[in-house]
Amino acid sequence: MIAALCALEGLPIGPETSVPVRLITSDAQDRTLAALGVPVVHRRYTLGVALGDFEVNAGYRAIRDGILQAAQEAGVDVSVIGHHETQSQEQAAAVEKMLSQGVDALILVPMNEYTLSPVAQQALDRGIPVISLDQQMAGVEATAYVGSDNLGGGRVAAAFIAERLGGTGRVGMISSDMFTARQRRQGFEEEMAASYPGISVVPCRVLTSDYDMGRMAFMSLFQSVGMDRWWVALARPSEGLGASDDAALLQGITGSYPGLPVEIMHYQRSK
Repeated sequence: MIAALCALEGLPIGPETSVPVRLITSDAQDRTLAALGVPVVHRRYTLGVALGDFEVNAGYRAIRDGILQAAQEAGVDVSVIGHHETQSQEQAAAVEKMLSQGVDALILVPMNEYTLSPVAQQALDRGIPVISLDQQMAGVEATAYVGSDNLGGGRVAAAFIAERLGGTGRVGMISSDMFTARQRRQGFEEEMAASYPGISVVPCRVLTSDYDMGRMAFMSLFQSVGMDRWWVALARPSEGLGASDDAALLQGITGSYPGLPVEIMHYQRSK
């Protein structure tokens, strides 16, 4: 939101803002990064916002709430839509409708690199700022990109797990084919290969970042490969996932395999 308002007001903004990923362990205090100030605007703009499915995804819901709060502070209007990652065509149609109805700027979380590229380019050709949020678009030079350092996050996760395993062993890694997941996977694999040659990574790709699909992939990995110790990496945990929910998740995964040591690491942790 802030990047879009800066673009509309002609304020300086870099082409890319990448937020570093921090490791938070059970004995470390969670820290929230200070929010940037909302710029003063000189007229009531209308912004179109296309996110992921904020009804089921706590991360996208937090983004939506932040955008709505910033819009209220700035005194601008926003139209927010959300789609599941399997609804890329529906998302593109909804953004095209926003553009036809008239918006001053677009804030987009693409479901993949390609589907929103045509409508984003149409907006740019009309002089409408396009902010790519969380994921980038192929073939389009958006006005700005704002997201987390997913490559760096993958490296942080690899180093943390490798140290806990003592630098040797096998690690199962389950990820979807979304842009952010691929970046995290790339950072994870690169760090393991470069710094921890004693650890082998067993990858498994799933179609979506759905919990049930991930759980089935986990069980398939365990049954076909087998490991002495498991780390479960949750890319998008459910809303309010806490210690009791972790225990329930472990019970669901290891119920058929009593005594199997499993620990959980969350890539995104929502309060």
